[in-house]
Amino acid sequence: MNIKSEKLRNGMLMLTLILVTIALMADMVIIPVAENLFSEFGDANVAILNFILTGPALIGAFSGLAFGKLMQYISKKKLLIIAFAIFSIGAILGFAVHNAYFMAAMRVLVGIGMGSLGVISMAIIADIFNDESKRSSMLGIFNGGMAAVGAAIGWISGFVATLGWSMVFRIYLVAIPILIMIFLFVPADETVPVKENKDDVDGSVDEKMPWTKVIALGVAFLIFSSVYCIAFYQISMIVTEKAIGDVTFIGTISALGTVGSFVACFLFGKTYGFFKRSTPIVAYTVMALSFCMLYFSSSSIIAAIACTLLGAMYGMGMSYYFMHCTMIVPESRIPMSIGFTSFCMSIGTFLSVYIATFLQSVMGVTTITEIMPVLITTLAVGAVLSAVFTIKDRKTGLVNSPEHEMSE
Repeated sequence: MNIKSEKLRNGMLMLTLILVTIALMADMVIIPVAENLFSEFGDANVAILNFILTGPALIGAFSGLAFGKLMQYISKKKLLIIAFAIFSIGAILGFAVHNAYFMAAMRVLVGIGMGSLGVISMAIIADIFNDESKRSSMLGIFNGGMAAVGAAIGWISGFVATLGWSMVFRIYLVAIPILIMIFLFVPADETVPVKENKDDVDGSVDEKMPWTKVIALGVAFLIFSSVYCIAFYQISMIVTEKAIGDVTFIGTISALGTVGSFVACFLFGKTYGFFKRSTPIVAYTVMALSFCMLYFSSSSIIAAIACTLLGAMYGMGMSYYFMHCTMIVPESRIPMSIGFTSFCMSIGTFLSVYIATFLQSVMGVTTITEIMPVLITTLAVGAVLSAVFTIKDRKTGLVNSPEHEMSE
């Protein structure tokens, strides 16, 4: 096989999959005009308006799980085309009719694409790149590219919104050439039926799903995502509570978090090659220290550094969990494992604001800063448990034990 041709094909494949993440970052187009949306449909039910903003994330959690299962029966390329077409229809036609209920219906389609496309894309990467080192590098590049796409469309949306808030929906027209790229650059694949029981048809693969490991890993990722997203979604409150900056500063440190995540994801291949199974120890520890910086300091510079590190550690942790979930299951079960891991991430993200409110209620406090000791303790416990079971695995030679997965 011609090495240059293979590199070109893989390069175009990765570019296409990175561009597909416009669906995963679709909310970056809507967020800058959220206030305009509420004003435009002021007479609509508030629940409908809230669903327009956050509903796709919840829909996406379940669509990712469903498409993870479908990949056992339908080729990944076909599902990628179907899912991206569904997203494109919902996104482009989002404001085709001046009606909040119509927009909510279109956002359901966006949510289906948002949840499924990341799962399918990562399954394709896992299929193409079998080597652990190469796979970790490509998954890191994919996640880093997603962060870059999110930052880009967020900036573009802010500019386009000055021409009229509904104009932002035209940004989604870029989905049309991306759909064409999927047809051209994503290789066709075949499905191998998975044998669920001894009565299944011949030719299927008899491989059991190690649910104990997968669920433990997913729960750990859910907790990790929840803790991070408390700061991510409510950084404006933290800045206000500590009186360290204005709206411009909030935007700046939010962008720094995205930059940190972008860099960490792109470098994940190298960091994973160095830390291997100890990667979560680093992510938990540095994230805990970053929260300590936010908690104890009232310096804007320290806050900027902390937010950059938080974004970087989340990028590292996210890349690790999606990488590791492909290594602890048989090859035929990788799509389902990725789907479940994505589901856990989405649920953790969705629950983060509710967890913060619950902690405030239990502790009898009113600020995010005051619940940080609980977040720091949670991360510290995760780091210690991860270290303990990593050492145990090295001593006993056990690989991927359930306890190890729970700690990670």
